Amino acid sequence: MSANMSLRFLPCILLTTLFLAEPISAGVLVTVAPYRELVQEIVGEKVPVEVLVPPGVSGHSFEPSPKKTLQASKSLIWFRTGEPFETQAIASFTSHNPKMRIVDLRQGLTLMPGCCHHKDHADTHIWLSPRLLTEQIKTITRALSELFPEEKAAIEGKGALVIARLTQLDHTIKEIWSQSEIKTILVTHPAYGYYCRDYGITQISLEVEGKDPTPSQVQKLFKAIRAKGIKRLFSQPEYGGKGAQVVAESLKLQMITLDIFAPDLEQNLLQITKTLAKVASE
Repeated sequence: MSANMSLRFLPCILLTTLFLAEPISAGVLVTVAPYRELVQEIVGEKVPVEVLVPPGVSGHSFEPSPKKTLQASKSLIWFRTGEPFETQAIASFTSHNPKMRIVDLRQGLTLMPGCCHHKDHADTHIWLSPRLLTEQIKTITRALSELFPEEKAAIEGKGALVIARLTQLDHTIKEIWSQSEIKTILVTHPAYGYYCRDYGITQISLEVEGKDPTPSQVQKLFKAIRAKGIKRLFSQPEYGGKGAQVVAESLKLQMITLDIFAPDLEQNLLQITKTLAKVASE
């Protein structure tokens, strides 16, 4: 090959080298926001982590737009949680990107029956239990190590650190609840099934299978609320409509909003616990 021809190919070689040195454009997809920071910590900053369900929207009723579907399908891997829309989304994503890897974070978990909009499915609020979350981090770490084998040691090390923090968080939450006398919480949406199972708490929900309670169900709820001396109603930004306000006003309950989709999951779980336990012990 002549010197002139070699120089002709040099820009292409340099362009390819520069491209490989850039951060990866197609990255990791998670269904809901609480997973983003943890996954980002494990995989590293060069790999983008995107959230599928936007803020303020319930994953139970979310449907990705064609634009969102096309954008999400560019991801290398998707960590799903079992929301109803995901089954159809799998077909849509893989039609655009057959190589997209899909990992179900429910694998290996002891699940509870569906509690709301998807009564025929398992409860999808699996990030609210530090114990279940520990198992999910193992799944995430393993999948990312396989996807990025050159970063296997770093990924496994970061995953181990997250698991250690979650183990400590579980102990802290357990200790906080051990000092609380009341073990029943009233919520607008039954999101705390796994959390309550872990710490021996009972949740009473105003919502029944994704709908407002019927008049007969309201009477039973009122009776249970009065019998247990409940004084607070915990709502979410996505679930705190007029029905909940009517109940709160009728029973003179204080409504407190808790955001289970807050991005800093570990801090949020601790803050949720402190709020619930403080209210319960008043």
